Amino acid sequence: MAEIDNRQEENSAAGGSSKSESRPQTGKRSGALTAWLWFAAVTVVIGVVMLYPIGRPVWNVVFILVKIGMMVGILLFMKEQTRGRFCVWAVSSGLAVIMSLIKWNLNGAFEWTYVLAMATDIVVPAVGWILHKKSESSGS
Repeated sequence: MAEIDNRQEENSAAGGSSKSESRPQTGKRSGALTAWLWFAAVTVVIGVVMLYPIGRPVWNVVFILVKIGMMVGILLFMKEQTRGRFCVWAVSSGLAVIMSLIKWNLNGAFEWTYVLAMATDIVVPAVGWILHKKSESSGS
């Protein structure tokens, strides 16, 4: 094992790259982005508590799958900030807006909870992307 480590160090010193350096570099995220991504994860959990159940068994399953997709997207984006990983989060958030509209339709009455949930599902990923772009452009 030590031989492998020594070869990697020698390779790095000679201008080569180790396995960890062969991955595409996406820049480090800022403290604000990290905090925002954790906030986003918390809002997903709050959204599940506020809106579940949707009203029909099939919609309940779809709702849980959408929320899982949101959480997976956020966690992937925390690990490495790429457009594809953000898209998992953003598409799942868009589907969550549709699920809120479905719940609203099935309930048949206006509730501020639905508006808050939809606004959160739109604003939180948008701010996350803005913070990502700011940290990317500042080089931090």
